[in-house]
Amino acid sequence: MRKVARFAAVLCMAVAATAAMATQASAATLVNLAGDIDDFGYGLGNPIPCVFFDNSGPGDLGVFDRELTSGDEVEAWTHTLGLPAGATVSSVFIEIREIFSDFDASSLTVDGTTMPFVVNGPSFCGPPVVQTFEFTGGAAAFANDGIIDLVFNENGDDIGLDWSRVTVEYTAGSDAAVRGLTVTPNGAGPGRAAVSVVVNNHGPATVTAPVTVSVTSQSGGSPWTSSPQTVTLRPGETRTMQFVALKPNAPGSAQYRVTACIRAPGDSHPADDCMSKTTSL
Repeated sequence: MRKVARFAAVLCMAVAATAAMATQASAATLVNLAGDIDDFGYGLGNPIPCVFFDNSGPGDLGVFDRELTSGDEVEAWTHTLGLPAGATVSSVFIEIREIFSDFDASSLTVDGTTMPFVVNGPSFCGPPVVQTFEFTGGAAAFANDGIIDLVFNENGDDIGLDWSRVTVEYTAGSDAAVRGLTVTPNGAGPGRAAVSVVVNNHGPATVTAPVTVSVTSQSGGSPWTSSPQTVTLRPGETRTMQFVALKPNAPGSAQYRVTACIRAPGDSHPADDCMSKTTSL
């Protein structure tokens, strides 16, 4: 068998918007499917004749459930994983079910890295074979952005694809932030400012983190820093914390910078960990 039509455009589908890519997350494992499990469009359990065919439907991305009659095809598709913010992927396992492979010339390119496609032996005219590719540790870091681009090249063979499935294992990152800061000069007595700090956890897991307030004179000198208050926040939880801030030793200064910070272990987005305001105390 020999193919001719060329399909090289990368097809990206939002997971939530289409059945073509369905994502299921459980604990630290996520499974993403491209195409549908239907025996190459013939229906589950039905025989797959050894002929050219095109059973591709809307959910097949113009890639799966077909084997065309002319040329050397290049098929491209994207797995959009939907990882939580700051996730670190520790393993990637790719499965692609195929039929009609005759030899090992075909290739698969995974995020720019090309490798042989027929790694579990050829399928010939059946039964189909699931070709598998595994990446662990640092070799799986390419998936940390939540997107895996795949390009399949027949390279002279004729191969039909049924579906592509990606399983990733990951560690979710934390993401706590300071969302509000209110400073009331002398609100806790002369020379003692009342400080309210609004903190929020918009990461995927419960975090326990210290919150501190510091005061720095605009004219220099050593800052004053509060003792830390520890807070535990469930995912999505917001809490308001109260501090009493003192003036640092900086004679002659009328302006002070008050800064509140939360430091969650492993925070994946430290840019929002602190908030500052300049005020007179």
